[in-house]
Amino acid sequence: MHCFAENVRSYRRTECGEMTDPRWLAHPQLDDMISLYKEDSWYWISGIKFSEFMLGVERPVRLLLLKHKFAFPDSDDRHTRLEFVDADLEALIADNAGMYGDFWWVDFFSRDSLAKLPLQEFLELLYLKQLGKPLTSSHFPTLQNHFVYIGHDDGWALQLWTDMPEQLVCILAQVLSLKYVAFSGRRSYPKADEAIAKSLVARAEEGLCFDFRNVDAHTDSIPIYSVGAVKNSDDAERFADEFIRSGQTKERLVVAGEQWHHEFGS
Repeated sequence: MHCFAENVRSYRRTECGEMTDPRWLAHPQLDDMISLYKEDSWYWISGIKFSEFMLGVERPVRLLLLKHKFAFPDSDDRHTRLEFVDADLEALIADNAGMYGDFWWVDFFSRDSLAKLPLQEFLELLYLKQLGKPLTSSHFPTLQNHFVYIGHDDGWALQLWTDMPEQLVCILAQVLSLKYVAFSGRRSYPKADEAIAKSLVARAEEGLCFDFRNVDAHTDSIPIYSVGAVKNSDDAERFADEFIRSGQTKERLVVAGEQWHHEFGS
């Protein structure tokens, strides 16, 4: 068994339909349930750690750190006095974000955009940094951000705003395949399927749970439950168990060789 932190540097973020060998993922450190729920303009996500999330994020990306415990940020921006990560992004990904507690960040386009940040946007950033919610808008035009990431206990609960849902599609497609091979232990694995992930993200208002708890070398499917307003890992497990006890028709993702199939049935 290889350590997640030791091997995370070996991955290369690829296009959404591609995936590097995912076997560096450490089985005990992965969450065995993913939940996805959309409320207004925000997505509530559990079961996806920061390092998994970043597998689907297009590079280059720079992060303005609002709440964190990362010991080696690139610098304090002189204009905002906020810490950011640019060159050391891979070190941040390899760090144990589970030790941070709250982990909040906003991405930004360039260091020049920080220097040009107007007072109103700066004050709104400070509001977000203090309260974990936007004062008016989640989009900061000068920063040209695509994400507001408000995470707690790395994978337990994430509140995410994005103006690029296609990136969330890519993240979900990658993580579904990565978790499947990590829990099944199989040598071959299904390719990330963007079309299936897109259809699932489009249904996020239903509140979906993806259950890996019984996935092993003899399992070729992942049950999906539509459970409503699920906002953290505790909700996901409780709602999933209630769904199972109700005996409702099950939806599932089925692995067939290197492909996923989306099936409905009892």
